[in-house]
This record gives sequence, C-alpha cells and structure tokens, in this order.
Amino acid sequence: SYNILDSGMPKNITPNIKVFCGGQYAADQLAIRGYHYYPNVLNYGVFDEAELGKKSSENNNKVRFLLAGTIGKRKGQLVLLKAIQKLTKKYQNKSEFIFIGDPYENDLEGMNIKQEIQEYAKEHANVKLYKSVSRTELYKIYDAIDVLVLASIDDPMPVVATENFMLGNICLCSNRTGTSYYIEDKENGFVFQSDNSDELYKKIIYIIDHKTDLEEIKKKGRQIYENYFEIGIFERKIMQLIQEELK
Repeated sequence: SYNILDSGMPKNITPNIKVFCGGQYAADQLAIRGYHYYPNVLNYGVFDEAELGKKSSENNNKVRFLLAGTIGKRKGQLVLLKAIQKLTKKYQNKSEFIFIGDPYENDLEGMNIKQEIQEYAKEHANVKLYKSVSRTELYKIYDAIDVLVLASIDDPMPVVATENFMLGNICLCSNRTGTSYYIEDKENGFVFQSDNSDELYKKIIYIIDHKTDLEEIKKKGRQIYENYFEIGIFERKIMQLIQEELK
C-alpha cells in the first residue's frame, strides 16, 4: 500500500492533524518509512461472541490447524505448506490442516500457490482446501479447529486472529503480524520467524506433542482479547479521545 500511496502522503503533518494506527505494527511501519506522524495506537473492537464457540468433541483426536485468507505470497500459505511437507507419517496422522480462501483474479503467483496446495491435498488426506466462505460458515469452522495459523509475510492486525482469541483457539503466528506484539511464545500463543517454514514446522510439532497441555495457553489467549480488543475497550477509548479534544 505504501508503494501506491507514498506519492500522496506528506512526510510531516501539522499539529491539528492526529493519526491513529490499528496496532503497534502499523505505527512502526509508518516510522520505518520516514513518516513523522507520531501516531497513537487505536485497536479495533470485536463483539464478544464466545457463546458461538461450542467446541465439537468429534475431532478424531487430531489437532486441527486453519489458515484463512486470500491465497498469495503475503498471507504465507506456501510457508505453511512447506512446513506440512516436512511432517512424518506419524504427525500427518495426528493433524489436519485446513486452507480457506481464493487468490485475487489476476494474481498468477497466488493461483500457482493454490494449485500447489490442491496437488498436495490430492495425495494427503490431512490437508484440505476450501473456497472463501461466509462469516457464518467461518465461525462453524472456527468451532472445529484448535489452532489458527497466521503465516503472513506482512499483516498489520488480522481480525481472524482476534476472533480466534475471543473463541478460545490458539494462535500460531509469524513475527511480521501485528498480533505477534501481544503474544509471549508458549505462554498465550506461539510465534515463529516470518517466511521460515523450518521454524513453523517445529512449532507445529510442539503443539501436536503437547496437545493435552494447551488449555492454559488458550485461556491466556482469551485474555489478549479481553484486555485489548473487546468492543467495550474500543468504545471507551473513542469516548476518551473525543472528551480530550473537547476540553
């Protein structure tokens, strides 16, 4: 986006203009690119719909992983696929990986990545690829998984992560996502180096091996939602900002 917008964005702004970023990651990117905006962080809010997450007990004792998003280099589907390909038969039998999404119409690279996933899924029953789904259908899938994977090369603050924290799922994300700023590895989620399929593979193995020990991590992940993204926090922050300006 910066490549597109840079020519229209001044490096400095006047004091009567205030800038808010949807997460520290976005604020850091402004600074890295030389924009002297001195922004405040204003996270979005998500309504608490935890009651929708009635976990199914029929998961065949497998750990289910989900990567949902537009298929392409930025979202990291190929990074996850390369990690999956490293799994031995033992771990293939203990896991299931669900990809959801489609490439942009003219994104040849994304189309090639989709084809790679399709070809691998034909030969491996633990990998499934589905087209983009409605929000209602996505929540049903959230209910059936254990781990959301954010393998993005670059992703400011994906809503799917916040929704999964809210529902009590584990987030496994790259350090090039805004979500990673709120995660302490193996405490309230998992973080790996962006574009590093070897490290992602090791995290997947760890999660599968410690499946029965993950409940506390899930609870602490839920606290990330409650402390930073619950809709009431967002509303109070907005009101605080307005009141400050009215003084």
